[in-house]
Amino acid sequence: MLLFACLVHHPIKFIRKYWQSEPTVGIREGDGFIHNDARYGNIHNTDQSLIMPIFHDGQLIAWAGATVHEGENGAIEPGGMPSAAEQVYDEGLKMSPFKVVEKYELKKDLVTYLQNSVREPKLQYEDMKVKLFVCRRLEQRVKAAIAEFGRTPSFPRCDAASRTPRRKCSAGCRNGRRAPCGPWSWRTARCGKIA
Repeated sequence: MLLFACLVHHPIKFIRKYWQSEPTVGIREGDGFIHNDARYGNIHNTDQSLIMPIFHDGQLIAWAGATVHEGENGAIEPGGMPSAAEQVYDEGLKMSPFKVVEKYELKKDLVTYLQNSVREPKLQYEDMKVKLFVCRRLEQRVKAAIAEFGRTPSFPRCDAASRTPRRKCSAGCRNGRRAPCGPWSWRTARCGKIA
C-alpha cells in the first residue's frame, strides 16, 4: 500500500499538466480519471487506479484514489500477470490517465470500450464501480472533516511542521477547536518527474 501512496502523485501531476487547461477534458468536481500504465505512476498493468479531485468552495484541495489489482486485463493470456508476454504489447491494457467519470457517473462509452478490451467484462465494470464508491467515500470524509474542524486543521500547512517532520503543528481551527488524534505529522516521498 505504501508503494501506491508514493506513486500516486505521478498521475495527478500528469492530469494537472495536460488535462486541467484542456477544454475537451478539464478537471471538475465529480470527475474521475483511470490509469494503469507504469509509465504514468503505477506498479504494473494489472493495478488499475481511479483518481478523483476533491473541491472545497470551488477550489481543488485534494485528490482521492483507489487501486484494484485486476484479475484480467486483456493480456496475451488469461489472468492478470501474463508470464508469456514477450513484448509490452502482450501485457494487455495500458491506460495513461484519462477521464472516465463525469458528474460522479461512469462514462458508459468508455466503460464499454474497457469491457470489450478484457476477457471478464462484468468484473471490469464492477471493479470500476467499487473504485468510484471508494473515491466518493473518501471525498465525503474529507468534506466532513472540513465541515467539523475547518480547512486548516484538516489540511495542515504549518511551515515548521513541514520542515521538521513529526513536530506538532499547532495551527488552530474554527471556534478554537483543534483537530483530533494528537499531533499532526507527515512525510513526503518524491521519486522522479514526469516530463
